[in-house]
Amino acid sequence: MEPAVWGAPTGPASLVVLDEIDAYTAEIEAMVSSPPARCTAGPIEGPVSEDALRVCGEVLAELAGIGDLRAELTAAVERHELQHRIDGPRLARAIVVERRMALQDPDVLRRANRELSAYLAELTAPGRAPRTTLVRLLRFVAKGRARPEFTVALLAFEALVGRDVGEDPRAVGAAFRELAALDPEALRARAATTWQAQYRSALAQLEPID
Repeated sequence: MEPAVWGAPTGPASLVVLDEIDAYTAEIEAMVSSPPARCTAGPIEGPVSEDALRVCGEVLAELAGIGDLRAELTAAVERHELQHRIDGPRLARAIVVERRMALQDPDVLRRANRELSAYLAELTAPGRAPRTTLVRLLRFVAKGRARPEFTVALLAFEALVGRDVGEDPRAVGAAFRELAALDPEALRARAATTWQAQYRSALAQLEPID
């Protein structure tokens, strides 16, 4: 089962839970082992069309067949957790969060705002990692409201495509297909531009330490 949280800040650094990444890597490999791949093996509880799931399966098969999937997933999670530390306690509210969640409980709003920042930043990770994150976002929507990431994923799709998505399966599917058509570099650029527009500041650019 896909974990809700793969990393947690600890001390001066961030801890990435490698056992959970290993489990998710194995789950993806199992899903693509019997074509056609599909982005979720369980029931669809959220507003996701079969067409979007088919395209998502194609992305999964691509990811499983090229390079080191575990390394890509690890890079994505590392970028997510580092963004939480960069944001700190005074992160501004994203425009889409203000628009969609202004009347929500303050704690729910705060969590959604922080997770949206981290997932958008995760989409700027190196290699093919942005495409692994795109798959995760659609899976969160497919699993429905039972998971807190459901709302965050919808907010991310809306921010990334610049139009209302709501909980319309056709709109969610169209947003996913638009983003899945981008190569990793273009997806990174879209995510960075989106973060900067939503939070009205520059996204931190991380450089590897030699």
